[in-house]
Amino acid sequence: MRIIDGNIFESMRIILPEHRATMRRLEKEAKGQPRPVLDEQKIEEMSRVLTDAIQDSRPVKVTMYNPFGHELVVMVPEKIDSYAKTLTGKDLDGNVRYIPLTDLIDVE
Repeated sequence: MRIIDGNIFESMRIILPEHRATMRRLEKEAKGQPRPVLDEQKIEEMSRVLTDAIQDSRPVKVTMYNPFGHELVVMVPEKIDSYAKTLTGKDLDGNVRYIPLTDLIDVE
């Protein structure tokens, strides 16, 4: 057995079952959650809520997809750009946010 660049584990070929299970769990966690598939009714409902909020200039809660935990943003939507497929608006701190429409999970 030769140690190359200080990696003593490189030449080990035996993996204990406990280690194998832990490795698989860590790999699964690293991949994150899959993107949810929204049905047509949910998309129409979100679109209606967003257009009403844009017309009334009122804040909405937007849930965005993140593979490691969904993100909730409270914002006042200003524009839906169908060409760039983004939602533009200002959060409560006054920062402009550009959210891809593909990342939207829920709008309340």
